[in-house]
Amino acid sequence: LKLRKVGLKDFPNYKRKLVVQNIPLELTEEQIMNYFFTVLSSISKEEYAKNPIMSVIRYKDLGFVTLDFRKREDAEICLNLDGTEFRSGSKMRILRVKRFMDEWNTEIEKGRNPILA
Repeated sequence: LKLRKVGLKDFPNYKRKLVVQNIPLELTEEQIMNYFFTVLSSISKEEYAKNPIMSVIRYKDLGFVTLDFRKREDAEICLNLDGTEFRSGSKMRILRVKRFMDEWNTEIEKGRNPILA
């Protein structure tokens, strides 16, 4: 496992994305998307005609996924899920891309594994 620093080039359209850590990466993108769609549907006051999440990208080698949202408001709702349990019992870590990059790169600079942080 070759850990590396990450930058904005790793996250196209980063303003509409969130980074999610501590979820089982053996799940498919569709399973992850459906999980968050179900949660959003139960929390949001909005009735969705289509899934508010446009895509899920797995960075399996780095241990996280990104969620790409149609609207920033839906990303805000998901940010509030930070620290809640995913199905498996592990607590999800959900961050905006820039904050995630800062924390990830700081851990690497200190010689630590950001996946374990």
